[in-house]
Amino acid sequence: MVLANPQTGEVHRLEPHQAAWFRRDTWHHAFSFGSEQLRVLEFFAPPPAAGASSAYARQQELLVDSTYRDDAWLGGWPMRRDEHDRAATMHVLREGDLLWRLEGSGGGALSAIYLSTEHITAGKVELRPGGQTEVMSHGGDKTLYLLQGTLNVLLPDADGPKGQRWFELAPRDGFFLPEGTRHQLRNFSGETVRVMFAVAPDYRPG
Repeated sequence: MVLANPQTGEVHRLEPHQAAWFRRDTWHHAFSFGSEQLRVLEFFAPPPAAGASSAYARQQELLVDSTYRDDAWLGGWPMRRDEHDRAATMHVLREGDLLWRLEGSGGGALSAIYLSTEHITAGKVELRPGGQTEVMSHGGDKTLYLLQGTLNVLLPDADGPKGQRWFELAPRDGFFLPEGTRHQLRNFSGETVRVMFAVAPDYRPG
């Protein structure tokens, strides 16, 4: 995928499984530059359901001209690389940029935080066969999107006739957990599980 800011001419290339982030007020266009189908998972907060994004969009001026190159760096590349990076409005996140954490008993879950701001925390969790996280909750709503394997989600506090405690997710399944919901991720299979997550606004325990 090629990600661009058509207002500034800034362009970035992303390889499969890489991520990028940018703040509000950033114009962004994305292009598929491969021969395979491009699938993009996007998280942002506050969510559209809150009505914040549509009201905000109506207040912005239209972008009349788009550009996909920034000639300011010609004649000074790569000598001005640090200056270029400081001026960037978009940031590609690679493995070395992630905040890694071991979770669960015996280190059965490895998580990586892509970014954590005042509005959203996004990352991924890898569960080895038999691995599990601890029971957790967050100070914001949480979404899951399963990339690989079979994931079981336990809601230990669910009760009543319709209080389903266990859920099983297959690849490309999503799952929503309201703020404060205690839950645990488990891998009962012999295959590694990889799942993306986002929590908004606060990842810390709820």
